[in-house]
Amino acid sequence: FYTVTFLHVSALSFESAVQMIQNHPKLKAASHDIESAKELSNTKSALSDPVLNIGANNFPEQTLRFDQTPMTGIAISLSQSLPINGSLTYAKKGYDNFKEITALNKQISFRNLLSEFWLTLIENEYQTTIAKIYSENSTWLEQILEITQNLYANGKSSQQAILEIKIQLAELQTKQKKVEHQLQH
Repeated sequence: FYTVTFLHVSALSFESAVQMIQNHPKLKAASHDIESAKELSNTKSALSDPVLNIGANNFPEQTLRFDQTPMTGIAISLSQSLPINGSLTYAKKGYDNFKEITALNKQISFRNLLSEFWLTLIENEYQTTIAKIYSENSTWLEQILEITQNLYANGKSSQQAILEIKIQLAELQTKQKKVEHQLQH
């Protein structure tokens, strides 16, 4: 297999290509999204923190002594919010589903990247084969042109035949150059 970059072409095994695809930034971001969804599932489905309130009641304005007024005191309360109708369970299921969807999206992204890789390889092989065929046909037409020119020199062929072969050869060489240019970029 070959990878084509702007600067060079290098040999690459299929396993290393798959490894490179697995390390693609898009897939790494998806992995982080999965971890984020997992953490969100745990935090959003947990009970909220209990609230501890401490307050001072009816302290006199002059001193902070407890024996000044009969209503002086400290109020301490502990409260906890409790969900109704299992809403935390539904929230956990929702975030778990989101985590699964994110994991499936990661798999789809991996398969799309792998598919794009294969399509690039197939297109590259196709273009290489076409370039090779054009090169062989060009060589063949050059040989026919040489034979036709010898026949023309002996009076057994027309100049029109030579011109037609030269036109076909020029068209073929133009196509060949175009394909070779596409392979380089």
